[in-house]
Amino acid sequence: MTVERASADDWWRYLGSLFRYSRFDDSDPLAHESRAEIYRAVGDDPGISLSELAAATDVSLSTVRHHLRILEEETLVHSEKIQGKRCYYRADATDEVDIALRTALEKPATRRILEVLAERGPAQTTTLADELDRDPSTITHHLTTLADAGLVVREREGPAVISRLASDVELPTE
Repeated sequence: MTVERASADDWWRYLGSLFRYSRFDDSDPLAHESRAEIYRAVGDDPGISLSELAAATDVSLSTVRHHLRILEEETLVHSEKIQGKRCYYRADATDEVDIALRTALEKPATRRILEVLAERGPAQTTTLADELDRDPSTITHHLTTLADAGLVVREREGPAVISRLASDVELPTE
């Protein structure tokens, strides 16, 4: 009796799989309503995080994580860890400087540093710290992160380190 039950369960699992997405057939990964909604949300807000996606789509974190894994396997979405945060982008959003810039502009501290560098031009860390009323070590931390992302160039001039916006970085005008 248990053998028949196991085979019946297997049969229902097989039938259920016929009506779901599978990476092994030609089914459309965006045919699933929640997955399509997550894909749209990523397109509407490039650089969105997992928790922001869950809030925007009203889908649980574990479900969002599952659908993102499928979207990444299908190369419809890719993710990058930027400034300690995993950010999701549609596959057609591949400009790394643009992605890093959007992420930096979302954070008030790095946004303000970029704005001051755009307004004033190249500056020493202490000058930026005075201008922003922050500790120089905090400014150094943010400048290092921005330099790693390719948004800021830091050059030593004698004892001072001068920071400036990278030549391909343009802040959006609002």
